[in-house]
Amino acid sequence: MHLLLTQIVVVLWLAFASVTFAQSKYIHQSENTDTVIVFVHGVTGSAERTWKNGDKYWPQMLTEDSTFSDAAIYVYDYPASARANLSIDELANHMRLDLKGNGIHKFKRVVFLVHSMGGLVTRSFLLKNRDIAAKTAFIHFYSTPTTGSQVAALAKLVSNNPQFSQMKTMDAHGFLADQLRQWIAADFEIPSYCAYESKKTFGLQIVSLQSASALCSASLDAMNFDHIDIVKPESNAAQPYLAFKVAYEEEQSNPRINDQQFQILLQTLENVLGSDSGVALNDKTHQRYLDNLLDQVEGQKLIITDLQALVEKQAKRIKAILDDENISDDIKRLVGLGRLDDAEELVDEHYRTTIQSETKVLAQKLYERGQVKELKLKYRVAFESFEQAAILQPRSAKYLNRAGQLASRLAKYDVATRYLQQSLEINRESLGESHPSTASSYNNVASNLDAQGHYEEAEPLYRKGLEIRQQTLGEQHPDTAASYNNVASNLNAQGRYEEAEPLYRKGLEIFQQTLGEQHPDTASSYNNMAYNLDDQGRYEEAEPLYRKGLEIRQQTLGEQHPSTASSYNNVASNLDDQGRYEEAEPLYRRAVEVLSRALGDSHPNTIIVRNNWEQSKLKVTTQDKKNEH
Repeated sequence: MHLLLTQIVVVLWLAFASVTFAQSKYIHQSENTDTVIVFVHGVTGSAERTWKNGDKYWPQMLTEDSTFSDAAIYVYDYPASARANLSIDELANHMRLDLKGNGIHKFKRVVFLVHSMGGLVTRSFLLKNRDIAAKTAFIHFYSTPTTGSQVAALAKLVSNNPQFSQMKTMDAHGFLADQLRQWIAADFEIPSYCAYESKKTFGLQIVSLQSASALCSASLDAMNFDHIDIVKPESNAAQPYLAFKVAYEEEQSNPRINDQQFQILLQTLENVLGSDSGVALNDKTHQRYLDNLLDQVEGQKLIITDLQALVEKQAKRIKAILDDENISDDIKRLVGLGRLDDAEELVDEHYRTTIQSETKVLAQKLYERGQVKELKLKYRVAFESFEQAAILQPRSAKYLNRAGQLASRLAKYDVATRYLQQSLEINRESLGESHPSTASSYNNVASNLDAQGHYEEAEPLYRKGLEIRQQTLGEQHPDTAASYNNVASNLNAQGRYEEAEPLYRKGLEIFQQTLGEQHPDTASSYNNMAYNLDDQGRYEEAEPLYRKGLEIRQQTLGEQHPSTASSYNNVASNLDDQGRYEEAEPLYRRAVEVLSRALGDSHPNTIIVRNNWEQSKLKVTTQDKKNEH
């Protein structure tokens, strides 16, 4: 009876909390700062009430602390009462109009301090606004229900606010699962700090540790407060205040990796470069590459798997430069020796000394400079170099294409569209429609549209690229299979699952015939096919495809590889969807064991799969109890 009364109190509080109308506003603003801290409240909160404790107002407290003297302070407000009727995605659009309308996008560095549902709104906003995501230094989440809250399910019984429905405990096909998948797929390099409540609110835990910690990639701190008071510090010595202050200071610098991690990165570099790359194969050269790369990312919060992915990309860029006929021999020699600083100095010198020379030569040097600047992760300078080369040689499809690709990477989508479209038109005129380079141009234009969420516009371009590859490369070619997959993925993004299915099947068939069954790309194709069937609710048909993908990864990548763990999770999730909980549980457990060893317990993938495992165990227990009765 006591628990029931407590639940009633919480529901009434959530659903009928007094509505305080406030406005978004700057608490502090300066023309000389390039950083802004944005406060985002949760459901039933407001820009005033959420952060206030008596006469203490957290946003105002920051203006009195020298640590934050270099930052503007902005408090965002949105409709979140019991009578609100905007979904979380719609709130993300509201947030776009508010923040961009008030100039938040003009800052070079954005920090978010978010409470409860405000964290979900912020994630949706960043997924829709990649230009702001690229500027986001870090997010500090306070009791954000990433995998949902049981209390939300109670609140929706007495309120029509769609926000409560979306925050119910996560299931495989709900809003929270979709957001989680999109956030992981986006692969943002945004550190996520998390704090969770250790006290109950009106006798109930509003957001569990498990839910508050999911997707946390930086520190995770317990707060001796309930769900309401966790964002109401009474002084600058309070736990919540100090947690944010420490995170703000930590993000000013990034510690160097340890020796063991350095050896892992060295091995990754050697595996990609190989013996026929033109690179001087010795420890000194490889160490130069890694030292240079680590210098470029200093100040960013990157875990070892992020660095491995970055090293793989860097190695591919090195090989591309050494194979590029437009790069001079002296630059190739320096890059091959790992002397990237010398290479950068030389391309800059070439640029300075040839500025008045023949346009064609200068354009080549600018292109060369752009390639090296990209290798140094100086994407803005690389874009400027490619753009200048394209301006000097406006009929060069290569220069226009590179300018467009870098513009898209920098979220300059309008600029990217112009250059990529020009490159496509030149390839069509000079090479004709039926040429592999023209097919690649169609794909690049479509990819830029996809990045903006313009899936319907991208579709015919992906289809055109597929048609050209069919004509020029034939059906039995991996690039043709990739084009089938591109079209299918685009249709899936539009929710047209039945149309996507035969294209996924065709891509899988080609991969099987050209690469064989025992190839990682074939395994990925099996998984894509199974995902599509899952989206259609055809779980029994999807199961053998998931299992085949698992089998291939076991044989080609080994049991201890994160991708193999992902396949274990996929099979288990499919069994879950079929209600076969007891069969799913040991597969989840195996996936967690592999991910814990390979990535660590705090990695987002490990946390997500562990959450799946815990939910599976709970389902097994519930099913056993039903069987007993």
